Amino acid sequence: MCADIYRTGAANTFLLVPAGTSLNAVPKQVLDGLGHCVFLKSRELDDPLLSVDTTGINGELVSQGFSVRTP
Repeated sequence: MCADIYRTGAANTFLLVPAGTSLNAVPKQVLDGLGHCVFLKSRELDDPLLSVDTTGINGELVSQGFSVRTP
């Protein structure tokens, strides 16, 4: 999937939406919480540089009592 990446007014926070999607499709309360969004670029999300090691994230969720299932 290709996504448009926006820098937001919130520190270290980016907004990703499907490529070509208008920011009008993002709920207003979400945009209000992020501040001003500036388009950076479009990018394929399967790019290895964007991959995240989910093992640590899943472990943290489980330790907090959440049930984690993977497809």
